Order: sequence, then C-alpha cells, then structure tokens
Amino acid sequence: RWAMASIAIESFDTTRMLLDRMQGAESDDAAMYRRNRVQRAWLEAVHKDANADSAEWEEHLASYRDDAATRLEDMAWAMQHLARSRMEEGRVQEAAQLLHADLRRLEGRSAERGETAPMGGLLVLLARCERDLGRYEEAERVLAMALDACPQASTERGDALVLQGELLAAYGLREAAGEQFDLALIETPASASNMPALLHRGELR
Repeated sequence: RWAMASIAIESFDTTRMLLDRMQGAESDDAAMYRRNRVQRAWLEAVHKDANADSAEWEEHLASYRDDAATRLEDMAWAMQHLARSRMEEGRVQEAAQLLHADLRRLEGRSAERGETAPMGGLLVLLARCERDLGRYEEAERVLAMALDACPQASTERGDALVLQGELLAAYGLREAAGEQFDLALIETPASASNMPALLHRGELR
C-alpha cells in the first residue's frame, strides 16, 4: 500500500526504496506478484513524467523484463515499450534487432513456464519496423503471423489491421486498404487503433 501511495504522489525515490525492501523480503509467489505489480505501476508512472531520464527508465524496464518474477504479459509490455522508444527516436533497425531478440526471449520463458506467450503486439511492431525499413515482403510475412497471434477485439489486432491497410495502400490497392481500415473499426471498437484507421479512411476518399 505504501509503495502504491508513493507512486500516486510521484515520490519515486520512496517507491524504489520500498521495492528494494520488498525484494529482500520476498518469500512466496504472492509476495513476488505484489512486487511485480508495484514495479509495473512505478514504470508506467515514470514513463509519464516529462522530467524522467529516458535512458535510466529503459534500464529499469530491461531489468523488469528480465526479472524471473515478471509475468509473460508484463514481459511483453516491457518489450513493446523498449522497442517503441527506439522507433520514436528513428532507431528502427535497432528496434527490429531488439524485437527479434525479445521474441526469442519470450518464447524461451514461455516454454519454461508451460504458458502461452503473448506475441501479437511484438509481431505487429516488428512488421512495422520491416515496413519502415523498406522490407515489404518481410513485413507482410511477419504481419500474417501477428494477425494469427493477436486476440480478437484486441488493440494489437486493430494495429495489425491498420498496418495491413497501410501496406495495401502503398501498393495502390485503395479499395482493399479501405476494407482493412473498416475492419479495424468494426473488430476493435473504442481502441487506440481507431484514430489512425479513421484518418486513413478519410485519405482514401
């Protein structure tokens, strides 16, 4: 409770101190889960802080990704943020290389735990990287895998459908592209992918 309260008031040094204490006191799965939940909440809050050191944040994010207690869905969340931060800085090739490594890392952890790995969002980002690097055939191949992996009605699936439409539009297949943007709106209502789908739909008219 104290750790979550410290996040709410943006006392992040206190949060880190409490996280260290929680790590030293871990004794069972429930305690590890509580620390994992606090650590993700802290990382999300720091990410929104305009004064935060992005390089330091990425280091903590990578540490969270590699923590043995981190759940698969939280690993994937951290991996996506690490890739996006590089993509936003124009380091697309580096992002693609990191995504390839992280997909293997996630697969390995998934096999160790006997759980299904949430790969869809990572594959969508990798397909976008391949498209941005001009490797369209590889982008299509990865995107097909992403569409198979993304849960129905998920934001990741909406992102995949929008990217599918963008690829078709790049080939001059405007009608087919519009169908993909429409699917993104129909299949993933009220998700973050709706805005780009609407914008692209308007550009085709």
